[in-house]
Amino acid sequence: MATLSLLALLIGWPFLHSTILFNSKKDKDNSIQVLSFNAKFFRQPKTYSKFSTEMIQWVAHDSSAIKCLQEYSTNPKWAPLDATGQIKQKGYQSYIFQADVVDRDHNPGMAIFSKFPILDSGIVFEAKGTPNAAIFADLNVNGKTIRVYNVHLASMNLELRENTGLAKIWYVIKRLKFGAIKKK
Repeated sequence: MATLSLLALLIGWPFLHSTILFNSKKDKDNSIQVLSFNAKFFRQPKTYSKFSTEMIQWVAHDSSAIKCLQEYSTNPKWAPLDATGQIKQKGYQSYIFQADVVDRDHNPGMAIFSKFPILDSGIVFEAKGTPNAAIFADLNVNGKTIRVYNVHLASMNLELRENTGLAKIWYVIKRLKFGAIKKK
C-alpha cells in the first residue's frame, strides 16, 4: 500500500501546487477563512436516531467567514436543532438547498453560509432522492464577486476490513470503480 501511495503522490506532484497553497504573512491580510464540513445530518456518531446539539453549536460558533456544509440538516421547530437559526444569529446570510428526500422534518440537504452579502445562488446539479448535489453562491467580497461551490457526491463507502495484501487492494479498487461509475 505504501508503494501505491508513493506512486500516486509522484504522479500527482505537478498538480500539488494548484491544490495546496502556502500563504506568506502579507497574504494573510487578504485571506478568507472557509469551513467545508460534512455534518452527517448532525447525527451522533454510530447513532443515527440521535442528534448532536454539540456539533450544531460548534458549527454555529466557528468563526469562518464562509461555511459550506454537506449532509446538512436543520429543524426550525426545535431551537437546539435549528442549525440555520443559530448560524444566522451570528450574522451570516445563507443559501440552503433542500434535497428531495423522504425526511422533511429536518430539511436535509446542503448549505452555504456567508458573512459577505450573497448576490446570487443556485443549483448546479442534484441527484433526485439523495442529498448529493452541487450548489453555488456568488458573494460580494470587498466589491468583487466571488463564486463559492459546495459539492456533495455519492460516497465510495470504503470501510476498514480485515483483508490484507492483494485482497485489500482489490477491495479498494472495486469500491473506487463503483464510486466513479455512480458519479458519472
